[in-house]
Amino acid sequence: MLRSAVRQELPPAFHREGSLYISRRDVVMTQNSLFGARVIGYEMDPARSVNIDTPDDWQMAERLIEVGIGAIDVAGAGGTSWARVESERASDARQRRLGQTFANWGIPTADCILNARRVAPHLPLIASGGLRNGLDVAKTLALGADLAGLAFPFLRAAHDSEAAVAALADVLIAELRTVLFCTGQGNLAELKQGKSLERADP
Repeated sequence: MLRSAVRQELPPAFHREGSLYISRRDVVMTQNSLFGARVIGYEMDPARSVNIDTPDDWQMAERLIEVGIGAIDVAGAGGTSWARVESERASDARQRRLGQTFANWGIPTADCILNARRVAPHLPLIASGGLRNGLDVAKTLALGADLAGLAFPFLRAAHDSEAAVAALADVLIAELRTVLFCTGQGNLAELKQGKSLERADP
């Protein structure tokens, strides 16, 4: 007689949730990947990390705000697409197709910032997801973020050399200063408080 196992009897299962990656520089440069031959997982406390991809994620974030979390990283769509990553790793056409279909799934970073700021007007807010240059960073700050995170540009620079990473940082600062000049803002705090962005209706 066949018997289906109940969920409580199944072994523990984990999934990659994308909050934290630590890689050696030589792995990135020689293998063009964040993952080397030896991968170790870190178990994140669900109460300390929320990936905001769906309306349910928003509800979870709001509950975490109510209990006193310290900050939110919106990690909007446009950055690393794990659906696309899994598509590249897939060994069969069906899985590759699924990954490609949902490669752009998620809430755009700009919408994430606006919604997060609406429910948490005073909580530190980190913007990430698809940021590529200093202008992108400036836009997130003008929308209400306090910090911005960029991964791909730095990984690409690190693949070249340490000097390329330093040069990228200099360019990002120059781009931010140019945004301040073009918008008539004296510093980033003024950019955050000003009305430099207007919503463009389609």
